Amino acid sequence: MEGRMELRIALRVVAAGLVALVAAAVAVVAIGAAGAGIASGDRQHGPPGDEYGGRNDSLLGSGSRLSLAGQPTRTNVNARSGPSGEDAHGTFQVFVETADLGTVSFRGRIHCLTVEGKRAAARGTVEKSTAPPIAVGTDYQVQVTDNKASGTPDTNINFYGFEPGDVGCPIIPFDEVPITSGNFKVHDAG
Repeated sequence: MEGRMELRIALRVVAAGLVALVAAAVAVVAIGAAGAGIASGDRQHGPPGDEYGGRNDSLLGSGSRLSLAGQPTRTNVNARSGPSGEDAHGTFQVFVETADLGTVSFRGRIHCLTVEGKRAAARGTVEKSTAPPIAVGTDYQVQVTDNKASGTPDTNINFYGFEPGDVGCPIIPFDEVPITSGNFKVHDAG
């Protein structure tokens, strides 16, 4: 009887050890697979050592400035696409301090990205908004010039009010406003 009890305990210990060994092996495989995706360059992270997106065009970062109406505005954007603008994706979020409503914000998903050198325009559709003039469903464009090479502040201007059915997101010839804090990074893969 005592020998059978020891045998049962020994079998339970061996079984528990096997379960732990299998769990550890699965974890190692999962970590290896995740690392391989990053190391080989996936669409989210790009090749190792390339903070901008590697073979992809990208517009990343955030910046604060005064709007043309004099309201403090902060724009956050994370937009990527293929080198010719294909498969554009990402998000944007804008915060505006207003005199009558306090801070209002809106955010959405990117569906278009145009990059020309260090200038970029990313357009998306607003999905959530507390800003009365920017309703859900509105197309909104974030336009940026990355001036790191010149040592001057990056510039930004944002647009909305596009006609239904407008396609593309060309860089609009309009004076951009220097940001007072933050940093935008534009990467042109072409």
